[in-house]
Amino acid sequence: MTSSRPAQSIMQPARVRAAQARLLTEAETELAERVRVVFCEPNRTQIVRALGAGPITVTDLAAAVGRSRSVASQHLRLLREEGFVRAKRRGRRVYYVLTSDPVVRSATQMLDLVAQTAS
Repeated sequence: MTSSRPAQSIMQPARVRAAQARLLTEAETELAERVRVVFCEPNRTQIVRALGAGPITVTDLAAAVGRSRSVASQHLRLLREEGFVRAKRRGRRVYYVLTSDPVVRSATQMLDLVAQTAS
């Protein structure tokens, strides 16, 4: 990673190299940004938390999070497009569930930790 700042006298080059080795790659940074966009919006955060209880229809999900069906649907669409949620049809009803993607699992664990810590 290059910097536009003038070089300063490095006191511990080994620590600088170790810190640089831990920096995210461009692809990792892009994934982190996707996660931030998805999970740092309050409505989506609540929807993800609610989906942690198991499959649910958009109507029931909207009622659970206190939003309109339209708002819930819009957020579910984005969550689906990003691969965090999938739809499962059962007869005439469509149920939404979280995917088993490792990033989704980690993000939901983080939200669980936030809820436990804030309690």
